[in-house]
Amino acid sequence: MHVWSRPSKGEYALLVAFLDAPGRPLSREHLLQATRLHEDIYDRSIDVQILRLRRKLEADPSAPRIIRTERGVGLCVHPACGIFLTGRHRALRSSP
Repeated sequence: MHVWSRPSKGEYALLVAFLDAPGRPLSREHLLQATRLHEDIYDRSIDVQILRLRRKLEADPSAPRIIRTERGVGLCVHPACGIFLTGRHRALRSSP
């Protein structure tokens, strides 16, 4: 059984960025700007946050089906998951 745990501030910012652009790939630079909660964030921190978010959302984080990487383009939330995520969008926005 997969248990949801509360996202960190960075993971929450990533979720909001993905929800604001459903099905569209977002560049690493865009995600870096979306999660810039502190000025000392560096490029590889996005990879760590995505990994942690996948561990919380994906049934099998090693074969992601929700947050997908589009090589040379960026990351996106798979459109088939849009209904599930969109339904939670209001609740996510009122979190942390």
